[in-house]
This record gives sequence, structure tokens and C-alpha cells, in this order.
Amino acid sequence: MAAASGLRLESLAATFAGAHAISGVSLHVEPGEVVALLGANGAGKTTTLRTISRLHPIASGEVYLGDTSISALSADQIARRGVAHVPEGRRLYGTMTVQENLEMGLFPVWGRGPLDLGPAFELFPELERLRGRAAYSLSGGEQQMVAIARALLPKPVIVMMDEPSLGLAPVIVDRIIDTIGVLKERGVGVLLVEQDTEVALACADRGYVLANGHVTFEGTAADLQGSQLLKDSYLGL
Repeated sequence: MAAASGLRLESLAATFAGAHAISGVSLHVEPGEVVALLGANGAGKTTTLRTISRLHPIASGEVYLGDTSISALSADQIARRGVAHVPEGRRLYGTMTVQENLEMGLFPVWGRGPLDLGPAFELFPELERLRGRAAYSLSGGEQQMVAIARALLPKPVIVMMDEPSLGLAPVIVDRIIDTIGVLKERGVGVLLVEQDTEVALACADRGYVLANGHVTFEGTAADLQGSQLLKDSYLGL
């Protein structure tokens, strides 16, 4: 796994059904920094994350971890380099237990010794008593805890989160915000896609606004608070 280093996109482009889904996206996330990626539905936020983690092919542009291009790597190689992805909708293995889902998250370090799930249970103590339960039987909040813990177990240097608060009760959203704060304190870079701008800007140091697959604005969280341009992007203007 790579030493602690930032994530950088240079003119990243990806197509979907023959049309540009994102085009010329450039951004960076430094170690210990939380960066929000904001915009209306269909702006290209999820496609950006999926292209970084190679769940979607790159049409052009480059992705760097530190000074090293990771653009040609496969999805499993990206994960082994220390880039974790918490996908929208959690994407757990429904019939597998909580413990089995967490163990799947440790695939980047399989074969290097016993699988240590302790950090997951320290972060979310509820999961220890649920470890034998099938993932499909959990509440939405419990499933999101599993998804986040699964991504964090290999000790990534960059974590990408896609809509982590979607459909969750406020008390669970607060737990997620606290978890993002813990990652920041540990020097982990976080790229956060979040439809709820209030949640996003409560966490973020900086942010980028996407519209129609392009970055239209970037600035500090303070710059984005109440920004008319941000409001316009959600209205499709």
C-alpha cells in the first residue's frame, strides 16, 4: 500500500452510452483534508468516483496518487494502493454476515496474517453484536456502518464516500460526520459526494461544484456556504 499521499485528477473524462459523463475534471485531495464534490443529480459526481476507483473506464486524463499515475491500474490494484470507495447504496453482500462482509473489505491484505476486525468494532461498537447477522437483515444505518467500516479496515490513505447520509436518521448522520472527523485527524484524505450540502459543508475543508460533468466552481467550505452559484447548480442553471 502506498505511503500517505494525496489524490489528484488532471482533466479526467469518462463516457456513458457514447456521451461524455464527465469532461476535464481536475481536483485534488490532500492527506488529512475533506473535500466535498457537490452538484445536482446527474452532474457526474458518482461517475467521477467510479472512474477514480476504476469501476468505470477512463476516456482520457490522469489520476495520480502522490506523484504516481494510477490511471492504468485495475480496481483491485487501486484498492491495494490505498484508495477506498464507499459506494452509493452501500453494496453489501446481502446474504453474507456482517463479519463476512468486513472480511471481504480486507482483501487488499489477505495472506499477510490474521484478519483483524477490531478497528471496525472500535469505530462502530454495534457491529460486534451484529457480526453473525446477515447484511440484508440490518437497518439502513447499520448497513452504512458496515459499508464504511469495510472500506476503512485496510487503512486506506484516501477514502471516497458516495452519499453516505442518504435516507438515514439524523443520529446516524451525526455518527458519519464524526467518523469523517476521525479520518481527518488520522491524516486520511476524504473525497465526499453528498447531496445534502449542509452535511457536506459541515465536514469539508474545501469543495468543488460539478455541473454537466464539468467543474464550475471551487473554493473553501466558507466560500460555498450560501453561494448563489452552488444554488444555481442544483437548479440546473
